[in-house]
Amino acid sequence: EKKEAEKFFARARRPLKSPVTGENLENMHMIPNNTIRSAIEHAVEAGDLEGDIVDEYKAEVKQRIENAAKVNALERAAYGSQDGAAWYELGEAHLHGRYGLDECVVLAEINFKRCSEYGHVPGTALYAELLAKGSPVEKTEALVQLGKAAALGSERACCLLAGFYMNGQLGLSQNNNNTRYWFE
Repeated sequence: EKKEAEKFFARARRPLKSPVTGENLENMHMIPNNTIRSAIEHAVEAGDLEGDIVDEYKAEVKQRIENAAKVNALERAAYGSQDGAAWYELGEAHLHGRYGLDECVVLAEINFKRCSEYGHVPGTALYAELLAKGSPVEKTEALVQLGKAAALGSERACCLLAGFYMNGQLGLSQNNNNTRYWFE
């Protein structure tokens, strides 16, 4: 609905006049009308409306329902469990904005921290990577987490450590021997 209204306003001649009052419309702010939205939803569900826009709408509604179910399943699997893989999936969803979630590094970091607590190797490496972008205290914690993930066999953590040694980052001095060690 909104896309179609915006298209109409974009191509309409100026000044636009209100169909109700006949006065010029000076600003075109789109305000949600829940009554109209509800009426349209009922008409679509009843089969009274059809066409490409209705098909798009139905597909979007179906996708939103599937996304909500997926997020609920991820949250049920993670909360109250010590399953690092479940926390990892939830963290990935927050980090990359999957399943209709907004991208949120803070929530992703919280989820990856749980991965680290439960010994999940890829989640620990991602947690360390996120910490490495933060404050000096977080960078120190990042090195601890990278060491933990590398000790558990994370290739990602080893590559990150090698890169930090190669570039002298996170308070590590440039050191070719350590770079080679972590790349091996």
